[in-house]
Amino acid sequence: MGVPYQTSVDLEGSSDSATRLRAIQLPENLAGKAILDLGCGEGYFCIEAKRRGASYVLGMDSDAEAISRARRRAPEIEFAHQSWDVLPDKRFDIILMLSVLEHERRPRELLQKVRQRLAPDGLLILECWVSSHQGTTVLWARGQEDVVYPTWDLVFDRYLAPYAVRWVAQTGGAPHEARHVFHCRVRKPIVILITGPSLAGKSTLLREIKPRDCTVLAVDALLWSMKDARATSAALPQLVKSAFEQGCDIGQVVRLIESKGLTGVLAATLVDQVPLDERLVLVEGYGLTLSVMRHVTEALEETAIVWVAKRVLGAASQRSLEEGKEAELMLAHGRLQQLAAEHERVQAELESLRQRISEFDAIAGLVNRSKEGT
Repeated sequence: MGVPYQTSVDLEGSSDSATRLRAIQLPENLAGKAILDLGCGEGYFCIEAKRRGASYVLGMDSDAEAISRARRRAPEIEFAHQSWDVLPDKRFDIILMLSVLEHERRPRELLQKVRQRLAPDGLLILECWVSSHQGTTVLWARGQEDVVYPTWDLVFDRYLAPYAVRWVAQTGGAPHEARHVFHCRVRKPIVILITGPSLAGKSTLLREIKPRDCTVLAVDALLWSMKDARATSAALPQLVKSAFEQGCDIGQVVRLIESKGLTGVLAATLVDQVPLDERLVLVEGYGLTLSVMRHVTEALEETAIVWVAKRVLGAASQRSLEEGKEAELMLAHGRLQQLAAEHERVQAELESLRQRISEFDAIAGLVNRSKEGT
């Protein structure tokens, strides 16, 4: 029988389990939680999870002797003598992977499987060796087996790419090849709402960010697309289409949407277009009013991390923006005068047509009466 790996009150092993427990920062209150421990060894952390109130605990290990000892120590906990190649078809609130990754030859595949078994707000507690070498995985011989020490770049950029990761502690080893603890949660897409009035610089900011691998959703373009929408009974497209046909600009359309209480409908339309399988989504436009942003944030609360980017204007920038607005107002005023003149001309032509119709009706009446007299 080999020397146990885990050390506890009733078991002497090669690892100081109590010190590792403090380092991994397992939550104190696990009431109602489901816990999976991959590579559970003699069951130390499973027993601790049960003590902290976990409703279901499953420990898995390919070491038959370790599983046998775990079952004797805690018969009330479920232990499975199997590898982690096949994970149970169940969602877990916390999954422990302590000193497991260095033994795995397909770490990315395993971590993808683990991600699929985490609850939406679940936590993966990963403890693994990390090498300070650059670029590639480093293989080290330890005893009769090779173990893999990934570099920092491999851990963060490739192995844990599907996760949002926080470094927690170092649990052993020298600085250049040490064991570290990471708390990992399923990565949610980041949605940045870029808001502000016309001429605030939203397009300039987008051009700086856009070279990154991201998706851009333009609220104003969405509204403009409704201008050419086919006949529909939906209130929002009808309103927007009618407003544009009457010569309203984008700002007037947005204010009209708010006045009619349709900001929630606009937000829902926008949320439906957010690709939740992207890592970064930029949403921008004059149409991102406070009401629309509130609806969008509430709708995406469970599925994405939402940020709001709003330009803070100093006095000079404010003056420049006001001057730009004044210029826009002057252009709008000029356009309004043109439309008024056009309206007067059309009205005059319409009045002329009415007079001609009246004259035609009078002549037609004389002709008809003349025919009747003969």
